[in-house]
Amino acid sequence: MNINSDVLVNYPKQIKELVISDIPKKGYEAYLYRFTNLDRLKYYIGIHMGRISDHYWHSSQSDEFDRDIANPNANFKFEILKFGKYSVLGVEV
Repeated sequence: MNINSDVLVNYPKQIKELVISDIPKKGYEAYLYRFTNLDRLKYYIGIHMGRISDHYWHSSQSDEFDRDIANPNANFKFEILKFGKYSVLGVEV
């Protein structure tokens, strides 16, 4: 992972594992990400147009996911799977 240490300083404490694919040196428009609930073995995949440093975490409309991620004792893995153009990544979701 080649990111500055301050990029994800404020990630939620429920995230126990953080995996980020190599950030393109030429920049990116968006990224594809996945949350995995390690206790329930369920996942949520999303796409965000923006930077990983803009403090965005998710826009889930799933009540189940919202409850799980709000649990202070939850165990999640957060992965940024791919960087690229929003229009291309959106097709992959």
